[in-house]
Amino acid sequence: SPNAVEKGVNNMLDRVASLINNSSSGNNSSNSETTSQQQEALAQSIYDLTLKAFHPTSGIAPNERLWFKTNLKYGQLLY
Repeated sequence: SPNAVEKGVNNMLDRVASLINNSSSGNNSSNSETTSQQQEALAQSIYDLTLKAFHPTSGIAPNERLWFKTNLKYGQLLY
């Protein structure tokens, strides 16, 4: 069902965001900075792919509501 899909995607994006937020509050050694940068790059890739998939006009599974919510979550993660 559409609600189940939306809940699943939102839970996945929340999990990605929490991993990024937790890693950025850790220590500042050079190794952890590299890991943090890799995690941020992975999170950006996940959000970008999700936005492309649900884009209202050009996505493979158009869903304007989910696309908009994903944009909001992405913005909160970045700023």
